[in-house]
Amino acid sequence: MMPISELVKVARTIAEDGSSPLALRAAQGWGYDRVRFLRSSANHVFVCNSPGREAAVLRLRLDGVGVNERSRRVAELANRLGAVGAPSAAALPSEDGELVVRVCDDQDRYVVSLFAGISGKQLEAESLTAKRARSWGRGLALVHEAGSRLEDLPQLPR
Repeated sequence: MMPISELVKVARTIAEDGSSPLALRAAQGWGYDRVRFLRSSANHVFVCNSPGREAAVLRLRLDGVGVNERSRRVAELANRLGAVGAPSAAALPSEDGELVVRVCDDQDRYVVSLFAGISGKQLEAESLTAKRARSWGRGLALVHEAGSRLEDLPQLPR
């Protein structure tokens, strides 16, 4: 769980248009020149854009014990699942070829990863219908089925 102090700290860097110098510095490692805040939960999440490029999703998390390794394993798992047919967003390598990088602000270090953007609606719980729930369940079943085809199951955080 992310401490409230961390949520507030990053929220204070977000401009009215959703941009953030910290997130932009992170996104530049992938060649993106614009970011827009989406949400914060376990990670700070920003949408990245640049002319002539597909949008991507930046995940930024305060560094700590094991954070870099867990983030790398999640990125690798996303790519492995996609390779066996799961409907999942691929982790994208930075311009240096890394799936996970670290960036610093004045006080802290962050672990950053970037995922391909996917299309579709973001639904709120109130708009969930039986048809949409079945569709979501089918998608989740496809991810699980694809995961069953992986040779070595990764150790992920619980």
